[in-house]
Formats: sequence, structure tokens, C-alpha cells
Amino acid sequence: MIAAFALSIKVLVGLALATWVLAVVYNRRRYGFLSGPTLFMLLLGLFHLGVVVPVLLLNVVTYHSFDWLSSEYLQRAVIMVILAIGAFEVGLECYVGPSAEDRRPDKIVGRTLIAQIWTLLSVMMVVSYFAFGVSEGILFSERSVYLELKENRESLEFGISRQLMILCVFVAISFGGLRHALLLGGLLLLALFPMFLAGNRGHFIVTGAALVVLFRKKGARINKVVLSALIATLYSLVTMVRQWRGGVEAFGPLWIDPVLEMGQQLRTVVFTIQAIEGGITDYWFGSSYAQAMVRVIPNIGGIRGEVGLFSPADWLTAVFRPGGAGLGFSIVAEPYLNFGPVGVAVILWLIGFMLSWMETRSEFSPYVLAVYGPSLSALLWSIRNDFFGTFRPLVWVLISIALTQSVVTLLVRHLRGFERDVGRKDDVAEWKGQS
Repeated sequence: MIAAFALSIKVLVGLALATWVLAVVYNRRRYGFLSGPTLFMLLLGLFHLGVVVPVLLLNVVTYHSFDWLSSEYLQRAVIMVILAIGAFEVGLECYVGPSAEDRRPDKIVGRTLIAQIWTLLSVMMVVSYFAFGVSEGILFSERSVYLELKENRESLEFGISRQLMILCVFVAISFGGLRHALLLGGLLLLALFPMFLAGNRGHFIVTGAALVVLFRKKGARINKVVLSALIATLYSLVTMVRQWRGGVEAFGPLWIDPVLEMGQQLRTVVFTIQAIEGGITDYWFGSSYAQAMVRVIPNIGGIRGEVGLFSPADWLTAVFRPGGAGLGFSIVAEPYLNFGPVGVAVILWLIGFMLSWMETRSEFSPYVLAVYGPSLSALLWSIRNDFFGTFRPLVWVLISIALTQSVVTLLVRHLRGFERDVGRKDDVAEWKGQS
């Protein structure tokens, strides 16, 4: 019986690996390697298959016991990952591409002024955020200092300011030129780097990935050798920073350790299925997404009132690792928690469709590009977390762009009207002088 189980799970993991590789190759051929759909699929597979493939298929010796690999729900969890990959790819294919009218570049009133306004805001936010990180001793302190800051994610200095900074930079990049984009992107990563060293590696990585996509949209030629060197450096730093900050010593040999650390999100799918099947919880029927929408309003000073928000990641940790380090969550586990397998298929299909639309339409529209940057960064983060941080940047950037465009349009119209009035007065004065 055990041998049959081992064989079947290996077959399923092999099928999941093959499905993932084919999806990555296809997305690369259709959209390019440095595109939203390709990077999303790369991280989806890395975060969910990064343990089961080395341990179950390659028999890599690990220094950490992954107890959830012996769960009776592991097979169903792997099937959900395969379903998620397939649904996402179908969603990509369902968007047929922009019409001839959609391919026309947007006519933007005051584009330069919009870029200047958001550039000024970006520089202010970057400087203040970097200064805050240094003042808190993040660069050289113990990981406990970062964890204390993380406990208050809604603080204006730490959580809200980071989200606003990323939003400002992405909008400024979308309306500016290539050199402008490279400079602002570099400043943003510099501001996030102290938090990377403190242990918040995820935000730095997903923001950097979204920035590279925007750079390519702006016409940057990404040197493959330089890009490979940067990826290799980040790969090695993942383990070094964790050990430096007092985290788990090692999950496995150095060459595979970062993959084993990042690839554990399949356990959240296993635990979610176990919780539902074991009667620990019922289906949430969309409540986690509703709570994420409520969280669009930042709780600065308690302005949200007494609305209780309990994210899926917090719930899972409280149930399966009370008092321990957070387990995170999964973009596969959350739709299952809400609606079961049907939720996995529908939600991943929607994500695929929207990513395909934004990836294609952003080629012609700075407005869509401005929305695409923060949305892609948030989606990449949600692959190994929940949607609590996904809707906020999308709504904030839509409101910000609408307000900025309205103000700039009124200002430009006022200035043009003023110039016409001045021109008329000069014409009258000149006519009187001639008469």
C-alpha cells in the first residue's frame, strides 16, 4: 500500500513538473521571458514544487524534516497545483489581443507634467523610507527589530509608506522615459534593500521582478549575462541573509537550499484541504476576498473602526503552528479555502485573463502600464501569501491616476485659456497701434 502511494505521488509530481515546464516555455515564446505571465508561472512552480520535486523525484538529502510530505492530502494538493497551472494558461489564451483601436497610443494631456509630479513624490518617498530603515538600525540589527516593525504592518512609517513609495515609483516610470525609469527603479530597490537584509526578502524580489517587466516595456535591452549574475547573487543571498539574521540554519545543501526554503507553499494547500476535510473549518465562500477589499482602507488611527480582519495566512498559522513562525499562504490554497476546486479553476482563470490583458495593452497605454506595475508586484507576492495585500495597490493606483489626470487636465486647459487671452490682448494692442 505504501509503495503504491509512493508511486502515485511521484507520478503526480512528475506530471505537475512537466505541466509547469511546458507552461513556462509556452509563455516565454508568446510573451517573452521578462513578462508578467512568464514570471508569474515561474514563481508559481518554484513556490509550490520547490520541495516535492527535489525530495520526491530527485531524492535530494535535506537537513529539515518536511512532515507534511507524508500527509494523505498531498496528492490532492498536487492535483490542485496542476489545475491552477492549467486554468491560468487557459485564461491567458482567452484574451485574444487588443483591437486595432486599442493599439493606438493614448492621447495624454500634460504627460510631462504628470511624470514630473510623480517623480517628485517618488524621490520624497524613497528618501524618507530609506532614512527610516537606517534610523531604526535595520541594516545591522537582529531580525527581532524587523519582526517588531512587521507586527504593525499598518503603521504609516513602515507598511503604508512602503506601499505608497512603490506606487509612486511605478506611476512615475509609466509616464516618463527609459533613463528616468532606470534611475527611479534603482532608487526604489536601494530603499528596499535594508529591509531585504533585515529578512523581508520577498518584497524586494517581487518588486524587482515587476520593475524589470516595466523596464522592458520602456524599451530597455536587458543584458542576459548581467541579469544571470544578479539572479545568482540574489539566490545566494537568500540563504546568507536568513542565517545571518538568526533564521533556520539550513534546509539542505547550499546549491538547493533557497529552493527548499521558497518551495514550501504546497504545505499550505495540504493544510487547507486537511482543515476542510477534517471539519476544522467550512468553506469561506469569498469572505477572505471581501476582507481584502475592506483592507483597501488603511487602518491608520483606527479609521476602519472595529472591523475584525483575519487573513487566511494568520488563520492557517494559528491552527497548524500556534505561537510559531508564519506559514504564509498560497494563491492556490486561498481559492480552495473559499470555493474548493471550482474556486481554484475560476480564480486562476481570471488572473490569467487579466495578466494577459495588462501585458498586451500596456504596450500602448501608460495608464495601463501604471496599473500593471503595482498589480503585478502584488500578484507575485500573493503567490506565496494571501490576497490581503493585492487589492489595495490596484485600487490606490486607479484612484491616484484618475485624480492626477483630472487635476493636470484642468491646469493645462486653464493655462491654454490664459495664453489665448493674452494673445488676443496683444493682437488688439498691435491693431490699435497700426490704426
